[in-house]
Amino acid sequence: MTEVALYRLRELRKSHGSTFMLHVLQLDVQKGEVLGLLGPTGSGKSTLLRLLACLENSTGGDTCFDNSPFVLTDLPLATRRRITLV
Repeated sequence: MTEVALYRLRELRKSHGSTFMLHVLQLDVQKGEVLGLLGPTGSGKSTLLRLLACLENSTGGDTCFDNSPFVLTDLPLATRRRITLV
């Protein structure tokens, strides 16, 4: 039996107006997994973290947290309290 990913991202996109910011084809993060983000300035590291911490909405794609699809404006407070960014 495979464990359900804590985060599951598919075709996640973020842009500001006509400015492209980020495009993640696919990312699964398992509960308890430790990841590092590396990349040059402006590559979207902070944008991705802000999306995962529910501080910003994506402009496209699918985002699931604990097997539940979410949009920041629809995310229950109890779920938001389980997510943090340091």
